[in-house]
Amino acid sequence: MVVYIKTQGARIIKEGRHLLVKKGEDTYHTLFTYKLRQIVIFGNVEITHRALAQIMRHQIDTVFLTYSGRYLGRIAAAESRNVFLHKRQYGLLDDPDFGVRFARAVVAGKLSNMATLLLRIKRSRNDSFAGEKAQEIQSLLKPLEQADNLDSIRGYEGRGSAVYFEA
Repeated sequence: MVVYIKTQGARIIKEGRHLLVKKGEDTYHTLFTYKLRQIVIFGNVEITHRALAQIMRHQIDTVFLTYSGRYLGRIAAAESRNVFLHKRQYGLLDDPDFGVRFARAVVAGKLSNMATLLLRIKRSRNDSFAGEKAQEIQSLLKPLEQADNLDSIRGYEGRGSAVYFEA
């Protein structure tokens, strides 16, 4: 799970096995470290030493941004030393069926995200053209499921991108 913290003046503290996002005496969020993959912090948010130690112990990637979203730096989780996992991952590079399934899933995610963003634009700006383009992108998802080679998958990705940038 990725958590975005934008509450200015908030503090991240450790309490027991989890982290709390507090501002003054109010608790805004309880973060269970075993569920966290990344924390993204915007602007003026403090982290106590104990919370930082918990974040590092659980190898939670932590990104620091300005309030407006400009990158400042990060505390990166330690790289996995699981040799067997790396060996399996490298082995999958030689499996063309896996490559097709993986590429199909990535492109489906990209197309879905494009359509979602266009639908948000449609709602916020009352823009029917964005809604039409979102439907056009969504219509690519069904045939993408049947794509059986990387070139055709790339074609759906390209078509979706072209439609997205027309909007």
